[in-house]
This record gives sequence, structure tokens and C-alpha cells, in this order.
Amino acid sequence: MRFIMTVSLVILLASLSGCGKVREASQMVNAAKNAVDTAKNMSEGLDSGDIDLDNIDLSEKDIRTFYTGIAKLNKAYPDIIFEIALTAALEISTRGKNLEKIVEKETNMSFQEYSALSMAIMVIQTEGAGVLLAEDMLTAMEEGMTQFDDMDTSEFTEEQLAGIENQRQAVVEARNDLETSEYKEQKERLEMVNAIREELLE
Repeated sequence: MRFIMTVSLVILLASLSGCGKVREASQMVNAAKNAVDTAKNMSEGLDSGDIDLDNIDLSEKDIRTFYTGIAKLNKAYPDIIFEIALTAALEISTRGKNLEKIVEKETNMSFQEYSALSMAIMVIQTEGAGVLLAEDMLTAMEEGMTQFDDMDTSEFTEEQLAGIENQRQAVVEARNDLETSEYKEQKERLEMVNAIREELLE
């Protein structure tokens, strides 16, 4: 549900910006949707426990546990991408090894915990990126609307004036949406993930 709300906002802002922006936003949205769908499919194929990808609630400790483990895995197998569990499983299997045994040997995580955290963090990153995209587009729209503040619109038709007012109202509503606690929480989760990832991996 959170992802659908973010998608709707991005498409709204893109539609106000013109057809080119709609195509660009649609491509980004489709890529993001595919990532979320992949994570949900992974939750069915891997031992992910009781994780609810529609209601993610990770603590700082959870995220630190994950990236501390990833750092150890990267050190032991530097050519394997462990942050995405399914990718790691495929790469490891081609070498005749078992990802579950490697995770439990090299880290303090169980394989179930590793799989669940990997999927949850992937969704956080995707949803958060959608919010940031919407924010960037909204800021550009707000700046664009200011051009009408000092413009002489006396020669505009009623239809043109109505169109401008409709766009202005849509931008205001979009800003109100982005100020809700749900969007703020998505952004804060992404910021926490990125900060811890940078601290422990980069």
C-alpha cells in the first residue's frame, strides 16, 4: 500500500510536468515496482519467517546486525553480492556451495534472519527512493508555478487560468501528502539504512 501511494504521487507530479516526464517517471516506477515484487517473491522462496513486507518495522539494531554480517561476508567472498539474498543464493549455487551454511558460519545471523532483513531493506530502499523522486519533482513543480505569480495573465483564457489553478492546487495537495507521517517515516527509514550502510560497508 505504501508503494502504491508513492507511485500515485510520482505519476501525478509527472503528469503536471508534461508527457516526457510521464514517460520518465513511468520507467522509474516500473523498475521500482519490479524490485518490490521481486522482494515479495523472494519472501515466498526463502526462509523469511514472519516478515510482513507491507508493514516493515526494522530497528537500528536490526540494520546494524545485517550490515555487520554483510561486511563479514564481503570480506570472505568479495566477488559475491550478499546484500540481495536471492542474488547471493544464485551466485553461490553455481559454485556448488550452500548460502545458508556460509551465512551461519561467517556471521552472527541465522539464515532466516539474513533473508528477512535482506528483503526488508530492499523494500525500504525502493520505497524511499520513490519518495525522494516525488520530492524532487514536487520541488521543481513548485518553482515552476512561481513564474505565474508575477505574470500578467490578463490575456489568458478562462480555460488557461483554470488549468493553472488546477495545477497549483494539485501541487499543494501533493506537498500535503509528502508531509504526512507515512511518507516521512519512509524517508527516515531510508536515511537510517543509508547511514548505517555507509558506516559499515564504505
